[in-house]
Amino acid sequence: MDTSQVLPGESNVKLSVLRAACDHAADVIILANADGSIIYVNRAITTLLGYTADEVMGRSVRELIDQEDWPDLAVVRQGLLTAEIDKDISDRRYVAKDGSRVLASSALSSIRRSDGKVDYIVGFIRDVRKEREISENLKKALIAAEEATRLKSEFLANMSHEIRTPLNGVFGMAQALQNSDLTSEQEEFVGILIDSGQTLLTLLNDILDLSKIEAGKLELAPVEADIRHKLHRISAVHETVASEKGLDFKLMVSPAVPSTLLFDPIRFRQCIDNLVSNAIKFTAKGHIVLSVTSEDLGHQQHKILVAISDSGEGIPEEKQQQIFQAFQQADASTSRRHGGTGLGLAITRKLATLMGGDITLSSTPGEGSTFTLEIVAEAVKSTHGSILIAEKKSSKKRSSAILPKEMRILVADDNEVNLRVVDLFLTKHGVKTVHAKDGEEVLHALETKGRFDLVLLDIHMPKMDGVEAFKRMRSADQAWSETPVIALTAEAMASDREKYLSMGMQGYLSKPVQQRELLSEIAKYGKSEKDRRQAS
Repeated sequence: MDTSQVLPGESNVKLSVLRAACDHAADVIILANADGSIIYVNRAITTLLGYTADEVMGRSVRELIDQEDWPDLAVVRQGLLTAEIDKDISDRRYVAKDGSRVLASSALSSIRRSDGKVDYIVGFIRDVRKEREISENLKKALIAAEEATRLKSEFLANMSHEIRTPLNGVFGMAQALQNSDLTSEQEEFVGILIDSGQTLLTLLNDILDLSKIEAGKLELAPVEADIRHKLHRISAVHETVASEKGLDFKLMVSPAVPSTLLFDPIRFRQCIDNLVSNAIKFTAKGHIVLSVTSEDLGHQQHKILVAISDSGEGIPEEKQQQIFQAFQQADASTSRRHGGTGLGLAITRKLATLMGGDITLSSTPGEGSTFTLEIVAEAVKSTHGSILIAEKKSSKKRSSAILPKEMRILVADDNEVNLRVVDLFLTKHGVKTVHAKDGEEVLHALETKGRFDLVLLDIHMPKMDGVEAFKRMRSADQAWSETPVIALTAEAMASDREKYLSMGMQGYLSKPVQQRELLSEIAKYGKSEKDRRQAS
């Protein structure tokens, strides 16, 4: 910059006006010679450092800088003088008149003549103490929030584990009782026991799902699937429940809905299950209608709209947004009359958003409600017939899982009830079980108790946990080192399945274990390696 343009003679510029403007600036303005001596400073210096302008005139800039910050400033000053640095903006500590240190942001630049020589360095100094304090507090708040999230996740994981362990005993024994000779009254009691346990498990899963979504850890798993077949299977379950309550249930699917779509069928079903279950719960008489339409968005993308209409209580307009918030229901008496925690709709809306859509509500008190689920899915050009057949076949395998005779399974769990539950599920199918209560016993049994077809491995055990036992098992140079392992654990957070499968375990089942799921999983290991890969 040409000095003649910046500091012209007073005859050409009203210097007094420029001085007045600088003196009224909120930030400190310092003009120093090339040697660092101060030749001008405005009045803001008094507010920032307590000096008057006259007290610093002629002094070296170095006297106003904390000595720990001077080496850095000296390097910057040299760079400005040699044109290696055009401008520098940094936080530095300045020494106030009372000896205290003041943190300020200084923007430094050089004033250069036309021949390139630097005559002056100008600095604009701004008090940033409040800004930095706010920034530091925000950082601390962020760290605290992240720590709170971590602790919440840990708590939920621990709570899930601690609840699932006894629930596994409750469910297991109830399922074992259900398969024994019971009177009609006893069958009713056991059915209530299983239904109540299922309600508790649903609540537990809802809380975990909400935590996963809020933490951004819930990921969709889209696959090619026949959406019409899925809808009919979902409807079949709810139609039975609605019929028992005396309600008419109808499913109507528009011909415009593509048969085969790329979507997450598990989360899609979870959304519809939540909405239809609510419709049945809050409808005393009349009907439930599940209607499905599609809107072509182009590029093979389709908006799928699933409307669930009922003739139930209806929801007042002022309550219609509230019910989509976690732990909220239309009124305080709802949970007492109908049960539930108010998590279902909150989770469903979040899942719908993850699937590219949303949920809308239209309702009139006393006449009923219509919840409309929207998702975006990609149409697939494969035929749905083969998918239908495949699903029917897999369903048959799950329901009629036949275990090979004389199968030997090593069951590792430190909980006696869990061991008993697995025995009740397996021994009536001719399976021979051997127990281990920690990782050391697992390795000892593999070494000394003959060949096993499979290991059902709990993760949290004393002495040596399941993960360490699995690692040692696989690293052992023994014939049994490659025995298939299924993790049978109370861990059921977002990535637990992937975590154990990525370790090399062949399967994963979370507690409370369902008898059908356990038998279906174990049935794979009575087949040839080729059949086993196909089943997986």
